[in-house]
Amino acid sequence: QHKNLHHPNHGVEEFQRKRAIREFRDYVQWLKGNYVPTEAKLKAMMESGFVFPNEVKTVNKPMDVANPDDYFKSETFPGFVAAKEINQKLETIDFESEHQLETFYTKFLSDGPPVEDEINNTPKFEEKMTEADMKEVKYYEELLRKEFGPK
Repeated sequence: QHKNLHHPNHGVEEFQRKRAIREFRDYVQWLKGNYVPTEAKLKAMMESGFVFPNEVKTVNKPMDVANPDDYFKSETFPGFVAAKEINQKLETIDFESEHQLETFYTKFLSDGPPVEDEINNTPKFEEKMTEADMKEVKYYEELLRKEFGPK
């Protein structure tokens, strides 16, 4: 909950990462017929790119018990393909073998740009140091060496 709050976006990436994991888990459970979402959860998952057939059954509150007929059954929706939209491209989800979010996304990471190092993501500025700047740096380095260097 309090991870990465010192970053400029105040932990937004961590929140989004956890939300993606929860939504993927819930989608897989829905596909397996173990979960019935609320209307709000269904809407959020659809906005995140998960594909649902029309007329999906929902429950009123998260803790409500759904009717047995409300759970997803593939025979109820012939031709339905489980998928998620990623970068405006529909990617199918084989929920039997790809039950982990990381496994699903790893397939698509190799197609994208390389992941930047999250530890050192400071902008690189071209340094143009003059002779005077170099002398000043050497002066301060020598001071530091004298004060903190080996005795």
